[in-house]
Amino acid sequence: AKAGRQALVAFSGPRSLAAASRYAAGSQEVPASNSSNFCLAIEELATGWAAGEVFVTSDAALEAISPKTAALMDKTSLVDAAAAVGLRAPATHTFSSLRELAVVKADLGASVIVKPARNEPGGPSALKIDRDEGVDGCAIVAGIAQPYYSGEMSSVSGVVWDGSLVASLQQRYVRKFPVEAGTSSYAITESVDQDTVGKLTTLLESHNGIFQAQFVEGLLIDLNLRPYGSMPLALAAGLNLPDIVCRLRQGESVPFQTAAIGVRYRWLDGDVRSLLSDVRAGRRSPAEAARHMWPRAGTSHSIFSLTDPRPWLTRLRTSSETSDGR
Repeated sequence: AKAGRQALVAFSGPRSLAAASRYAAGSQEVPASNSSNFCLAIEELATGWAAGEVFVTSDAALEAISPKTAALMDKTSLVDAAAAVGLRAPATHTFSSLRELAVVKADLGASVIVKPARNEPGGPSALKIDRDEGVDGCAIVAGIAQPYYSGEMSSVSGVVWDGSLVASLQQRYVRKFPVEAGTSSYAITESVDQDTVGKLTTLLESHNGIFQAQFVEGLLIDLNLRPYGSMPLALAAGLNLPDIVCRLRQGESVPFQTAAIGVRYRWLDGDVRSLLSDVRAGRRSPAEAARHMWPRAGTSHSIFSLTDPRPWLTRLRTSSETSDGR
């Protein structure tokens, strides 16, 4: 919408944060992504709306609409695909039951990160199990296990098209939530590592569109082939990624673009919880946490906006109902 385009939203479920936005020119409820009617419903809507581009915002929906993306979204096969282009990834072990997970964890002899092979809507994306902790309460009963790394996290995002990189952004995670196995709650853009982005371009040669690759200590741990949570940072840093894709789809020649450096991003409720967690664990003093909580001019936000409040109010209401058991 900020690029002068109409944004229309197809959603499933009781509430849509995107459909609540003032920038949504229209919305329509559709069957869930695992429904046999999902793809047909999207096709009919796109035709009826004369849509120039369809952006899919969940892994399950993306796999349904574009099955060729399944191999890269599967965290098991991603490790092999990354190795083929020279990207390093953590040692990865698969398991199909908690009994198998217990064996894997015992073999590693260390704290582990456990993930489903594919992200499921509403399910946990990653869980940390400490070295001395059992696996009986693990909510992920099949997936992959990797050694836990506590070092710096970063991500490289952008747009690839016809085998070429068209736009790029690198962000460093200053804080994340959940603290031990979460995503960025506070981040800042930095210079893009050219070697990494070159290998990512090769990895994504069959993909046209937005991407985000996440790293810990230089190891590739996840890949998104869709709009992602911290994408407002790209917009604030000068890259309107959806508009770039629309322009490319229309056949326009788009020159290579890179993001401004030093631009900040905050996921407000996640960052507050991250700082409170640090205080409770003794990693920060209350005074230090309070300083970091104070708003900083020029910071981009996930969905928090005083000029477009309905998405985050919808999120707040949904979270409240979930905590109440409704």
